[in-house]
Amino acid sequence: MTSTSLLDRKWLERLNQLLLANSADANYNNAAVAAALGISDSTLHRKLVRITDKTPLTYIRQFRLQQAKDLIESGQYATVKEVAFAVGFLNPNYFSQRYAALFGKRPSAVLNDL
Repeated sequence: MTSTSLLDRKWLERLNQLLLANSADANYNNAAVAAALGISDSTLHRKLVRITDKTPLTYIRQFRLQQAKDLIESGQYATVKEVAFAVGFLNPNYFSQRYAALFGKRPSAVLNDL
């Protein structure tokens, strides 16, 4: 992340709170986030790229995957499918691929190691 101002950090905190509150909603996408923040899709894109160097799609996906990692490591869920649905992924296979790409290990392997 690039150097951020206090206003940018507060904005990111608000964004993260929105994502956390709606994490299980697979339909909570860029447009829904922008609407909740009271800005356009293009403004969301510009601001997020400026602050984080990530597109909204990438930022939201990585936020959900980090949340999934935390849930898996907490032992709250027994299956990859449960975790995927809990963080808004409708396809457990796609979730597993994205998780492995980000963290270097499939979520099933992490669950088995617990």
